[in-house]
Amino acid sequence: MFQWLHDHARQLFAIFGYLIISILLVSSGYGVNSSDRGAAVNVTVRAAGQEGPLQIIGLRPPQFGRSTFIAIHLRNTSDKATEDYSVKPLVQAPNSTGEVWDHTNAHAAIRPGYGVIPPGGEVWNEEIPVLSPTTVASAARDLHSTCLQITPVVLGVQFADGATWKSDISEMGDALARGNRVDNGPACGGAVGANNDLGQLKNIIEISSRHFDSDHSLFRSVDPSGVQSFSFSCYLHRRDDSQIALLCGR
Repeated sequence: MFQWLHDHARQLFAIFGYLIISILLVSSGYGVNSSDRGAAVNVTVRAAGQEGPLQIIGLRPPQFGRSTFIAIHLRNTSDKATEDYSVKPLVQAPNSTGEVWDHTNAHAAIRPGYGVIPPGGEVWNEEIPVLSPTTVASAARDLHSTCLQITPVVLGVQFADGATWKSDISEMGDALARGNRVDNGPACGGAVGANNDLGQLKNIIEISSRHFDSDHSLFRSVDPSGVQSFSFSCYLHRRDDSQIALLCGR
């Protein structure tokens, strides 16, 4: 009963926070007019799988009004229960020099029990913050690109018996290669003048429910079993002379 109340309160808090952000965005006049958009930032996310005891096998777009985090489907292929695990997004810009942006990661066990996956079990995790528009903004700015491919990988695992596992560079390279076989990413090039705007892009995310092409929305319905890849677009939106935000929506 306590766990149910805790989870219910968490969901209500998340919805309340989302509504407050939406009200602020609308009252500020941001993200309600398609003519206010700048260059599109086109993103493809791929669930490639990888060698190791814990694998990411599927994706689900975020739920509008609830979260902006992309959900990941994980499978524990070991004979041990996990206690915690961390996920890192590998981000590349097509036709670039091959640089991989991987400057962040997140742990699953943000609360007791949230990192637990039984032996041979599968779970959906909807609370990995690095799989969100904030990472898109950071990677677009640092890679100087409006065309991104994101391949999340399991960086490390802590098992209930105290054992640990950590990914290495070769396994990350393997995940990227698998990702290319799943989806080569968006067919997009750099937008004219976008590099100047990318230099001013901040980790400020604006969400809009109007004037978005449903085929390129961050929020959309998919089969409950998830997909191996999906693409979406956000837009650069100038707030003032020194700040540009990332505008996403459905």
